[in-house]
Amino acid sequence: NNNNNNNGGGDDDDDDKDPILNRQLSVSVQKGELSKKRALNAARWVDKEIRKLIAAMQEFGTKNAQGQHEIAYGPLFYATDNIFEALSGTLKTARRHGVVTYAKHIEIFFQGRDDNVVITLLKTEIPDADLDTYTYRQVRSCSISRTAASKTRGFGAATLQTANAKCTICSKTVYPAEFVGAADLAYHKQCFRCSQCKVVLRPTSYSALDKTIFCNNCYQKEFLKGAGYSFA
Repeated sequence: NNNNNNNGGGDDDDDDKDPILNRQLSVSVQKGELSKKRALNAARWVDKEIRKLIAAMQEFGTKNAQGQHEIAYGPLFYATDNIFEALSGTLKTARRHGVVTYAKHIEIFFQGRDDNVVITLLKTEIPDADLDTYTYRQVRSCSISRTAASKTRGFGAATLQTANAKCTICSKTVYPAEFVGAADLAYHKQCFRCSQCKVVLRPTSYSALDKTIFCNNCYQKEFLKGAGYSFA
């Protein structure tokens, strides 16, 4: 979901030295940390996100002089609304695999700052992934939503905020001063907690998949043990 203003982060600085993040899924399978079925489902899920990106760029982009579809980040962000778990992370993974290209200095897209950065589609199809195609970092990059601290309203979240929506957890009205929006759902600040360890989360860093909210540590643990997600 395009929940937040940079909509999907990818590489958390605190995790750069974590060996699990940087190795291919096949290695985690070999080490017994991840089942083969689980890893393959995760790889195919990333395939699906990248294919959705290809389709979105073909639908909403325009062709350049070379016949390639291209679109700026801002229009793509707004046009795709609820299509992606983490648009910026999906773009980063797609670039790593030669599917798209954009300015080299961009690591994480920020809504507003990077709205005019042009993204060019290089490939219109990709083969099915195997266990060696993606790293755990790339799987997580396509599903983690991170925001700039000064901008916690995503596309759709503003509507929830002004509508005084009901909190997903306690079902009570969420007023603007206590509003947190994530995965197209409304929360009170104190209700915005990891679904596993129950720690209160910051709107600047959390993991969301299938509208389930995790802290980044619990997301990693759930992924490795195979609980909770089908990557359907």
